[in-house]
Order: sequence, then C-alpha cells, then structure tokens
Amino acid sequence: MVRQALATSLYPTTFDQGRLEQARQLWEINSEIALEIEETIRSDLYGAITSEAGVDYSRLRQLLWRKDWRGADQETENAIFQALSPDRQPLKAEAISQLPCVDLGTIDQLWDFYSQGQFGFKVQQHIYAQAQNRPTDFLKAVEWGSQSVLGHRPYKSLSFNLNAPQGHLPTWRWCCVSLESGYSLSEALVRVVMKRLNQCSPLETKRTLSPEGKKNNAN
Repeated sequence: MVRQALATSLYPTTFDQGRLEQARQLWEINSEIALEIEETIRSDLYGAITSEAGVDYSRLRQLLWRKDWRGADQETENAIFQALSPDRQPLKAEAISQLPCVDLGTIDQLWDFYSQGQFGFKVQQHIYAQAQNRPTDFLKAVEWGSQSVLGHRPYKSLSFNLNAPQGHLPTWRWCCVSLESGYSLSEALVRVVMKRLNQCSPLETKRTLSPEGKKNNAN
C-alpha cells in the first residue's frame, strides 16, 4: 500500500495518508515502524538520504524532485555548512578533506538521479579527468568562469536548468573565498575538492539508484 501511495509522489496524498493510517491501526503496526517502512520505500523510489554527519537531506531530495535546481544548489550548500561549518564560513582545505564520504555520496546520487546524469559530483570528476586534471580547463568545461576573468562571475548568472553544461551543478560556493563577492574558485581549491571526491569515490566505481527507482521516476 505504501509503495502504491508513493508511486507518483514523494509523499502520500491526504487521501492515501488516511488509508495508510487505517491499515496501520487495523494491522496493529507501531507508528514509528510505519514511518520507517514509508521512508525505506521512499528511499528506494526517490533516493536514499543517509548521512554520516547527521544532516537531513529530505529537503534536498524534495527540491530536486521538483526540479528546483537553484533551490537544490543552495540547499546543498546549506547541508555542507551544517556538516562542517555551522557559522557558514567558507570551507578551507583542511575542512574540505574532512567532508564525509557518505554525505558526498548521498548528494551526488540525488543530483545524478534527478538530472538523469547531467549534474553531480561524479560527472564533475569525469570532466576533470577529461581535462587532464587541469583546473583551468575544468572551470571552462563546466562554465564556472566568465570570458574576462576565469573562475569569477556573479552566482546569479550561473545556469540553473537542464540546459546548463554537464557538471555545472551543484556548485562549490561553499568553499569560495567569499560568498558575497561572486562565484570564484582558485586552481588550488579545485585540486583540493577533486582530491577529496576521488578519495571517497574513485572513478572506477559509481553510485546508482536501483533500476526500479529510475523507472518510477521516469514515469
């Protein structure tokens, strides 16, 4: 019943919630267990939201499900700050090296799933490898720089839609020198972030959702 209720929606409708509550009481299922069942099936259909840092990724999943790419990018930033920088100070090299692999994997698989392979950390890793690990060429490929000053452009001028270049999202504004002065990434920062991504998920392996999840999302 839960799988049927979640087949086309991230959360059950009011009508389905009523039906599920009636069934729960009829079958004498503990409410906490019922919620666990619901989240297990939701994760199977729409992406798991596991976190080593105690971050709740349900909002990120919901924004991506709605195709709110800009909102999802900002929520990704919020999640990373919540994990490592509650005061919202841009992450430096030492902090970046501590980004939890579980959380990076969760963020990546959600972006990859909902963009159908257009966005995500793994896509960015492949682009970096194709650029022969040259930060400048990588920044050009994902169009994170302007024509006049590479690697520096207003955040609002980035593309928050599926017509953006592969790997354009999610951004790494969380490690920019300043969150107020535009979107600017140094070559050193690119190397540090890529090093951590490659440590957590080498290019030979790729996290994917189950075929059933992708089928339901496509429908």
